[in-house]
Amino acid sequence: MSFFDKVKQSAAEAARLAQMTLEVTKLQTQISSREKEVERKQLLAGQAALDAYKAGDLKAAERVVAAQSASILALQKEVQRLQSRILSLKNEKLCPCGSHLPQHALFCSRCGHKFTGGASALPGEGGRDPL
Repeated sequence: MSFFDKVKQSAAEAARLAQMTLEVTKLQTQISSREKEVERKQLLAGQAALDAYKAGDLKAAERVVAAQSASILALQKEVQRLQSRILSLKNEKLCPCGSHLPQHALFCSRCGHKFTGGASALPGEGGRDPL
């Protein structure tokens, strides 16, 4: 392989990594936005519950709390989808202990978790195999 071919190959790899970094940054920004929205909705639900408690009628807050809770669950699901996309872009998987590992890893170097089938699991999705 000639010098210029190596330079061309290195430049192509650098461009690919830059594109991946840009995409990950965009996804992280979206995650941050969704998490802030979850906090806002939690505050609204909490305020409605407190106001109803003060008024002595907790039933009055039920509709607001239910609507905010449904929105929160949808946002949390979206955050998990975005996190999964980041792992895919980075060619990584997530151990139940929270460690990020290469997609091909069979065991977690932190906790020893054994992976089977190559699937990654996000927190809350199970994915823990019996040892």
